[in-house]
Amino acid sequence: MQFAFTFRHLDHSDALQKFAKEKLLSETEKFEFKPLEAQVTFDQKGDLLTAQCHIFGGGIDLTAEATKDDIYKAVDSMAAKMARQLRKEKGKRKHHHDSQFVHHNLKLAEVPL
Repeated sequence: MQFAFTFRHLDHSDALQKFAKEKLLSETEKFEFKPLEAQVTFDQKGDLLTAQCHIFGGGIDLTAEATKDDIYKAVDSMAAKMARQLRKEKGKRKHHHDSQFVHHNLKLAEVPL
């Protein structure tokens, strides 16, 4: 997965980039569909710090955002939100094919002989 990092009103930090990258990779490697790109933005507004991630590619397009008083806590929360969205997307894909299969079987069974 390719990462692009943006820092708004915040000093650039290699440690923060590495932490966010490892956290997101650990959350996305569990799924069979692999996102191609991730745009991660760190922002500071007053005392609050925001971590936002937009993951896209491989048929998905998801965004997660978290605001906390500590940027590392915000990254943890944002990664957890992204993991929930990925699990939901995986469930949709898995059950999508199951429901079509059942639906087609019902149609065939309803045809009079």
